[in-house]
Amino acid sequence: MKIEIANQSGKTLYTKFTGNSLTLGSGSADLTIDQAKTGNYDLDSVSSGRIYFSLDKALSSDAPDGANPGDPDYYTKFDKVEITFDAANGGKSNLTAVDFFAIPFTIQTYIEDGSTEIAIQQFHLASGKTGNDLATAIEGAGTSTTAMQVTKDGATRRWLSPVKAPSAYTSLQAYVTAIQGSSSKVTIQGTYYGSPAKTYNYSSEVSGNYLKLTMANEKEIQIPFSSLASAIYTCDGEYYLDGDTSTPHHVSENDFYAAVYRDVVASMNLGYYDGSKGNDSTGWWGSASPYSGANSSGHYNDYAAEILKVYPGAYGFPFSDRQRTVLLNLAGSSSQVPTSKIKITVLDDSTAPTIDSLPGVLNPQTGDTTFNVVPVFADNIQGMEMHFGGKTFKAGYANFFSGTPAASNLNNGTAAQINGVPAQEGWNKYDFQIGTVPYMVLAKAENKVVTKAVISGGASSTITTPNLFTGSMATQGGKISDT
Repeated sequence: MKIEIANQSGKTLYTKFTGNSLTLGSGSADLTIDQAKTGNYDLDSVSSGRIYFSLDKALSSDAPDGANPGDPDYYTKFDKVEITFDAANGGKSNLTAVDFFAIPFTIQTYIEDGSTEIAIQQFHLASGKTGNDLATAIEGAGTSTTAMQVTKDGATRRWLSPVKAPSAYTSLQAYVTAIQGSSSKVTIQGTYYGSPAKTYNYSSEVSGNYLKLTMANEKEIQIPFSSLASAIYTCDGEYYLDGDTSTPHHVSENDFYAAVYRDVVASMNLGYYDGSKGNDSTGWWGSASPYSGANSSGHYNDYAAEILKVYPGAYGFPFSDRQRTVLLNLAGSSSQVPTSKIKITVLDDSTAPTIDSLPGVLNPQTGDTTFNVVPVFADNIQGMEMHFGGKTFKAGYANFFSGTPAASNLNNGTAAQINGVPAQEGWNKYDFQIGTVPYMVLAKAENKVVTKAVISGGASSTITTPNLFTGSMATQGGKISDT
């Protein structure tokens, strides 16, 4: 897959590609790109990869720390894009301001249709907004510009987030104290997309010095109030299982209990846990307005709220993807329509992004032809929802209904068919979501026949007219977060 980097920063741009199992088809992992020029990578694979971008000076290490004054790259202006990719199976990429913001980007993905290149997804600053606008918004979200701003010789290198500079922002201790004094019970529901996939329905309540979460036939989760205020910002505090305080657990364990913990701290960042959006998490994700209606100031992550307003294409806290789509889907060569290129445009601080009008019909409700979608699950998943093209299909044990119910067994998994999805002539794009894991379906109709269809970035997918089989979605959604 080609990665094209366009330098519109007004300065000489240096890049450094790092990550596990990084394999480039050709060329160096370090590039120097002059202003108004482009550079390219030919990527075969990488896991937990980062492409670092620095202005006027190359980075001296593969792991620069923008929050450590002792780091040799501390006073170099740099930022990054994250990516995981395998040439056969595809992957994900994203913009992130979780640690800090320094350089604005746009990022787009493309597919090839014959000799035509088609952009299918793009993330960027909000329309008309610039890097300077975001800097002003971040400064307004904090309580101490001095604590968040890294400067040298009168020039700002970056603005640190509350993950890296918590003292620069409002303490969330008042939020935690309000929760600790509440007698309300909060329901945390969701699905852990591991193997096997598994749903949870925990009830949380205050119990002494802990937020206690219980569910029948599952381990009890205890989150200590003593460290929760800082843990909300980082999303990585400790918690205990079944009262064993000698063995702390963390979200990086990426298991069933970590998924529940993730939902708790994510909801606190978003301002949901104080009851302003109800006490049941089923009414939060993807529907409730984040960072609004909280009981008082300091009841949500102010920094992440400004990132959403001004830089909605980027992560504002570690689990922004719990609420909205901030991941680019990358389809590999096993898909009928693989991702052919990622284009990253590096902007200067005063230029608003160019926002393309992506071709194709989005979520057509009527069409010249129809096709069926058959997601094959590795496991039965109770209580799931599939959101496809703006419509919602609910499931008991992965039995989805669209008109006449249909189900079958393929590859020892459970297939649940959606019938009669409309497609108009040409390319069609559909928002496709299994539980809270977002994908995009692309389907091309030619002469009233769907000739191509693919899940962008999701599992293996093939079309056998008129059915699109999407592969083992439970496995594909196994990560708690892609950041």
